[in-house]
Amino acid sequence: MNDAVEQRARKYTILIVDDEEAVRRVLKRWLEKAGHEVHEAANGKEALALIEAGVEYGLIITDLNMPEMDGIELLKRIHTKIRVPKLIHSATIVADKIQFVLEQDGLITSKKDPAIIGKPCPIKEFYATVESLLEEYERYNEKSDPCA
Repeated sequence: MNDAVEQRARKYTILIVDDEEAVRRVLKRWLEKAGHEVHEAANGKEALALIEAGVEYGLIITDLNMPEMDGIELLKRIHTKIRVPKLIHSATIVADKIQFVLEQDGLITSKKDPAIIGKPCPIKEFYATVESLLEEYERYNEKSDPCA
């Protein structure tokens, strides 16, 4: 196992949304090595159908430029429906422009959500970002759980 991969005590179901099958395959392999279950969608429309079917995700990783429904539209549609960390994984626009668009649309929920990383992304940076988002999600859920 790659030394960049660390098995988590808690496993999550993670949704990867990207129109490039090769990108989905690589990210899926990385996440499965870390012990997570991974679902895939080729665009925002497919992702929205999975989310609306009631699958509980611990993280949503999305590209921006995709056919049928892009990543920004997906984020708009799920923004008020679910409380889950989101990671934009895109090569199309620089982070400042993405941040501006997200702020204009009211889609920023915290300093880290959504997080933004570029394509291609080194495996260690990818894992560090995913781990940070999942840790924040766990802390949020512990605070929200009256039984915790």
